[in-house]
Amino acid sequence: MQVMTGLEYTKDGYELTFGTNHLGHFLLTNLLIDKMTEPARIIVVSSGTHDPDTIDGRFNKPIFLGATRLAKPESEKDMTGMQRYSTSKLANLMFAYELSRRLNGKKITVNAFDPAAVPATNLLSSIKNPFARWSIRASTKMFKLLGVKISTPERSGSAMARLLLDEKLNDVTGKYFQILDEKQSSKQSYDKKIATELWNDSEKLTGLR
Repeated sequence: MQVMTGLEYTKDGYELTFGTNHLGHFLLTNLLIDKMTEPARIIVVSSGTHDPDTIDGRFNKPIFLGATRLAKPESEKDMTGMQRYSTSKLANLMFAYELSRRLNGKKITVNAFDPAAVPATNLLSSIKNPFARWSIRASTKMFKLLGVKISTPERSGSAMARLLLDEKLNDVTGKYFQILDEKQSSKQSYDKKIATELWNDSEKLTGLR
């Protein structure tokens, strides 16, 4: 899910981008785990924007403030809409890695997937601010020149299908793929302490416990 807006809220009163991109996926996945027939695979869609050390994430660096503050921001000035997006994508990665660790012993693999930038989708239609839409349209051309990964719906869709169906990946779990290539994600995404805190706080926020 792609949500990049000003400060808006879900019906539960949580910040829209974090609520949609992380909390909703966290809750749905956990509710379905016990209903999955093993062997099974889970793919969590993240984004290269989660990593401030790459060209993808350099312009809108994620700011991880903890799940509670991300769900209930103290101020609109905490971060921009694009930073809320990149931070939610960092949360996606930490969730995927933590879930993979917690499912150790089950025949369920969990991997994270970056489809790259896909301008041909209706991404811009979800952004209400005309200036923000113009900025993203202009920056997409600039990012392409700078080396940001650009893909098509067909290519990224096929790459995700491979993660779900390729027999060579039967035992691959806890990894991050950018389209077809396995990559290292950001340094912070591997922080087990923060991932555990994110998990525990997400349980409380979603009422999972």
